[in-house]
Amino acid sequence: MEVINLFGNSIKIKGKNASFVIDPVQAMKKINADAVLLLEETDPDLAKIEDFRVVIKGAGEYEVGGVRVSSEEVSGKFTYGLSMDNVGIFLGRTSVIDKASEGRSYGILILNVDSNINPTVVTSFEPSVVILYGNKAKDEAKVFGKQDIEEVSKFSISSDKLPTEMKVVLLKQE
Repeated sequence: MEVINLFGNSIKIKGKNASFVIDPVQAMKKINADAVLLLEETDPDLAKIEDFRVVIKGAGEYEVGGVRVSSEEVSGKFTYGLSMDNVGIFLGRTSVIDKASEGRSYGILILNVDSNINPTVVTSFEPSVVILYGNKAKDEAKVFGKQDIEEVSKFSISSDKLPTEMKVVLLKQE
């Protein structure tokens, strides 16, 4: 599985069988994806997305290319749980993570940092990897007290390589 920073708050999550673009914008390069996910109810700019089959911007259960996607609405924003390449992934904004479904654990959290991060809420999801991106990501990454925060524009990992101790990754803005 790969997580790639496309432009600003736009990222791509790519697995073996499906890929998703999150919050596409006009300024990014053309890219292929199976589906588009939106973190809030907006009219997305789909001009740069090729070959997509569906735009998901609402609560519900979906399947795209063998990837199970569950979405819930929280305070007008959407959070997603994906089951991709034998890894549970949570995708959402930090402003609503504390109101998202509790009691679930995920191997990877992908968080658009649009507000202060509560590290206790993040660790309650029991993630192996926390991937932060967005305008406030670099400043907020410090709340985890880790000195070895990896800064990359693309992060790759597989289910058998998930660390035993939580790792924090910062997706750099290009």
